[in-house]
Amino acid sequence: MNARSRAGLRAGLALVAVLFSSYSAALTLESAARNIRFANLSTEDGLSSEFVNDVVQDGRGYIWFATQSGLNRYDGHEVKVYEHRPDDPRSLSDNFLRALMVDSDGELWVGSGRGLNRYDPTTDSFDRTPFGGQLAFARIRDVMEDSNGRIWVGTVATGLVGIERDGSDIRYYRNDPERSDSLPDDRVIAMAEDRRGYLWVGTDGGGLARLNRDSGSFTRFVHDP
Repeated sequence: MNARSRAGLRAGLALVAVLFSSYSAALTLESAARNIRFANLSTEDGLSSEFVNDVVQDGRGYIWFATQSGLNRYDGHEVKVYEHRPDDPRSLSDNFLRALMVDSDGELWVGSGRGLNRYDPTTDSFDRTPFGGQLAFARIRDVMEDSNGRIWVGTVATGLVGIERDGSDIRYYRNDPERSDSLPDDRVIAMAEDRRGYLWVGTDGGGLARLNRDSGSFTRFVHDP
């Protein structure tokens, strides 16, 4: 066998090995997928509601559920329920919860039907008004932290709110019918930051918008039939 033939044989064997490895990996993944089992966590297990709007896991391993009847914390064995109590200012501000977020410092934020709450693990209680103002009464739909550590809050009727963690700068972005570069709708239901640092805002009725943080203006993306 000459050198060219031996080289061709080695290349062919290498290709067969790669294909076999890929096939084996695919079979392994398929087998693993078939073996996945789900356990149902319901009100019979202590969950306060069957309607769960958001789920996060914190740095200590707890899983938190935002429900329509309070906040639930699951440790893998038991569910602890946190609810609004009118006579306790350190309880949740509302029981109808829409959004949860664990920030880069490990703090848990809870968006409710009546304001933004911050969980204090040292006292196992909540700060109902970490920033005060309109946020203390706003109906929260989404909460996120961007790559710079700034917190963004999407509300049902108060628009978009950007907050410095220490509360030194709070900016409200609202719809202005006279400006085509304003937030297209005050009902903000989703937010995301892309890898280039652009903040994208999904609204209920006004389409999608991208925020220019330097100017505070928005570029709108709407359906064009």
